[in-house]
Amino acid sequence: MLSIKVFERVIIVLVIVFVLGIAAMNLYSLNAPFEGEGLIDIGEYSLFIKSEGSGTPAVIFESETGESSSFWSQVAEEVQKHTRTVSYDRAGIGKSDKSPYNRTSEQKAIELHSLLNKAKIKPPYILVGSEYGVHHIRMFAAKYPTEVAGIIMVDPRTDKLRELVLSTLHDDEKKKFDILMKQEHEKSAKKMQDGSYEEFLASNQQVVDHQASLKNIPLTAMISGFNSVDHLILEIVEDQVKLAELSEKSKVVKIPSINTYRAFGETELIVQEIIEMINKVK
Repeated sequence: MLSIKVFERVIIVLVIVFVLGIAAMNLYSLNAPFEGEGLIDIGEYSLFIKSEGSGTPAVIFESETGESSSFWSQVAEEVQKHTRTVSYDRAGIGKSDKSPYNRTSEQKAIELHSLLNKAKIKPPYILVGSEYGVHHIRMFAAKYPTEVAGIIMVDPRTDKLRELVLSTLHDDEKKKFDILMKQEHEKSAKKMQDGSYEEFLASNQQVVDHQASLKNIPLTAMISGFNSVDHLILEIVEDQVKLAELSEKSKVVKIPSINTYRAFGETELIVQEIIEMINKVK
């Protein structure tokens, strides 16, 4: 039989092991990435986040103007089978609080970075953006280049789009165009919460000023409109290809269509390209 002293020592060891186990569990809990969905306080306001799956690199989805986190739901459901996915509502959209700060792409990148830090979603990240949302992920890459493993652009809105459209108009029509665009922003409550027309123009300049930030980042651009016979559409497509070529590690996926901004409907192909990027950068 065990002596009383040996028995006491065994009990002490078991207690220590138990306490250390609890401490380790608590430490893991404190550092574990956010799971599920909910609001996270990033300072003066909270943003809604949905984090599912597990693994690295995490895939972060950035939605088009005025769209909530559900914008990418079909794609995220498939990608989370391979790694962690994160969708979120930008400030003023969906379930997120409004932000007291400007709604430029740079500010949105800062807010996303704060959200990922608070949610303990560790880099590196693969950033996936659609249309104007591409501006925001470009600014994220500019501000936090070491945290970006790859970028997927779906129907990217280029910084020269306004310029291309204006080139097709007469002088009197050019003035009307900006007035009309401003009215469209002001008419839509969603777009107002996601930024004014002036903030859109400011964001445009921000990505122009940081074009070099894409140079060393693996990048896939999914572009539609290659089959068009419309001169303006072909110019837009050409500009989207030039945007992709800002990266020395770029790939262009051509979506056969006669119109631009049709790539988002290619859910299976988008999932395929994201998975390919995951495997490439691991």
